[in-house]
Amino acid sequence: MNERYPSSSHAFIQAASDDVFAVPSQGSNTRRHFIVAVDFGTTFSSVSVYCRRGSSDVDSSQISSIANYPHAASYLSQSPTEVPTQSWYPKQGMPFRQPIDTETNISDEEETVVDAHTQNSDHIHATNGQDWMDVDQDEEDEDRYEEDDGIVDRYYWGYGVSKILVANDTHREQSRCIVRSKLLLDHSVHTKHIRAQLSTTVRDLRARKLIRDETDIIADFLKHLLRHTRSQMESQYDYHNDCSVEFVLCVPAMWTEKALRTMQNAITRALRESEFIENSNHDVDNLFIVTEPEAASTYVLDKSGEITPGDCFVLLDAGGGTVDAITYKVKSKYPLRLEREEFEPEGALCGSSYLNEEFEKLLWHRLASHRELEKDGITIQGKINELMYRFETQTKRGVDIYSDEFEPEYLPVTGLKPTDQEKYTRPNRLIITKNDFRRIFKHCLDGVSKLMFSQLEKAEDAGVVIGKVILIGGFASSPSLVRHLKKKLMEYSLQKRRRIPVIVAPFPGTAVAHGAVLRAANKMDGPERRIRSSFGILRAEPYEPTQWEAHANANPWHDPVDGRKYIKKTIDWVVNKFPFQGELLPSGTVITRPAFHTFPVEPDIKFICEEVLYISSRNHESHYRNTHFRNRGCERAGHILVDMTFLKDDPNFHPVDPGPDEKGRLHYRVEFELAIIIDGRNLRFEARYPGGEHSVVRGARQISIAASFQPGTE
Repeated sequence: MNERYPSSSHAFIQAASDDVFAVPSQGSNTRRHFIVAVDFGTTFSSVSVYCRRGSSDVDSSQISSIANYPHAASYLSQSPTEVPTQSWYPKQGMPFRQPIDTETNISDEEETVVDAHTQNSDHIHATNGQDWMDVDQDEEDEDRYEEDDGIVDRYYWGYGVSKILVANDTHREQSRCIVRSKLLLDHSVHTKHIRAQLSTTVRDLRARKLIRDETDIIADFLKHLLRHTRSQMESQYDYHNDCSVEFVLCVPAMWTEKALRTMQNAITRALRESEFIENSNHDVDNLFIVTEPEAASTYVLDKSGEITPGDCFVLLDAGGGTVDAITYKVKSKYPLRLEREEFEPEGALCGSSYLNEEFEKLLWHRLASHRELEKDGITIQGKINELMYRFETQTKRGVDIYSDEFEPEYLPVTGLKPTDQEKYTRPNRLIITKNDFRRIFKHCLDGVSKLMFSQLEKAEDAGVVIGKVILIGGFASSPSLVRHLKKKLMEYSLQKRRRIPVIVAPFPGTAVAHGAVLRAANKMDGPERRIRSSFGILRAEPYEPTQWEAHANANPWHDPVDGRKYIKKTIDWVVNKFPFQGELLPSGTVITRPAFHTFPVEPDIKFICEEVLYISSRNHESHYRNTHFRNRGCERAGHILVDMTFLKDDPNFHPVDPGPDEKGRLHYRVEFELAIIIDGRNLRFEARYPGGEHSVVRGARQISIAASFQPGTE
């Protein structure tokens, strides 16, 4: 979604909308609540903001787009409301960033000092390199290393990357440039080769300790996007930490729950590093996730008003990378709710960035033999980069291959000398004709119309009457695409003897983020709260092979402290997703489990207890070790460290002797209660003492579980 024009991945540009951050009225002192929607696109991203006072309804005309992006092209009449989803990593390594899952509620400075005899000692989270991520510093701290050509060796993002790539006097390391990173989370067949290309860069960045995993690439970009968002909110809305903020994340309709969770983790890291999240024990609070098609449809249909419950339409999400086609039916008008038709949505790699690939091929074909361009350190690649930037920012957005008044483009190429055999060159000029542009656009235009007609045919086979086609995404700004679809639909309408109009989203590049704000402001009548994940607690279970089949073939561990046998690192799946539909999980659900840890009787021993929460996209049986094949796919979701050393001062707390048949010794047995509390789209993981009604919370961790529900769930 939301793709327009990076100079590297080449999406489509449109004129900026007139909704760029109007200064709000200062007449009310009501505590302000912000809704901030993030549309992380394949090639372009945008952020929409709404400042809500009290419980008033959201006025779509008051939703604003973040603008004023660093290094944005100054020739535009207004500051662009989208930013290229691209980043550039430095040659040098960067200092460590904060751990993803920080230790919590430790009373002493030495947070990770845990006695080796504690029951869960194997689970204690050491602060080593494996669990820390490398991060770029603030702008003032980044200018540390100069490259040979004078470019500061630091992390660049958005338009800053375009600034680097447009320089035509150097051939830069393309492996340091990340584009289309969103496709790392798209595991469809048609994106496989893009992910294969990205994997080479990912391996290189990991080898140089610049990232820990693929999530870091997304989180690093989002961190800078959200830092800029915060800065704009502070200057335009007088935002401060006392203001409440609800974050909305826009995602593709066809993403898996695993992909949603990865994206949720990425935005959580980014919000923490951009200082929107200050509590290290919390993830983003009540994150709301909405699909890009639903968000865009909400915005477009809110603007048009020409809808009736039961109406069906095809939504074409034409971005910079993928183009998706989905058929929806209007379920209700107030609030606007949609439901997907039974037949499958479709996608293809025919977004506007592929226009740039075709244009680049043409440039290489016509300029590769012109070695006169290579002098004084200037390369042909550099010249082509310069022309690509011009194509992105000035040429492509206005190309209409159906126009009768189309004029050839005369591109400036300083130093170009024509030959007698070439009809496309002039001194210092390269000519691009209408037929050239037709060939450049052909694959993408044909790909989009093919997706559209495939949905129309499926609808006809299913007896569904399509009333309109809605076009969204950055590519929707292309007059060539709009006229192509209208032409094809006119032919189809004549054949079917009924008119099917094409509706183009106003300001299509920001329609998704704007619609996401509208959708978040009214969550009524959304999907049921059916959980699509399983949650479990890491345990050391008493060895009971006759009771639990999972223990029968496992080797028990003999605890030298209490003398008993245990199966260590098992998972008790306290919330288990149903295999098909998913279990209803209302907000307010509380699940408790007893917990205990043993410690030797030693003078300086501290009662540090770790409890670990696991998450999975699958259904699992309890009592198996976390490494067992039956727990395949599970991941750590968070953990808490609980300091129970205060019990030493409790006159009623005493060491216990091992049982008569056990080979243990005098030891302490620390018991407390674990609780999982479902609070909206949050999950709180608490350690309570002593347990029951009058317990005190001794350690807590809050994680977001928005990705564990269907997008749009309240």
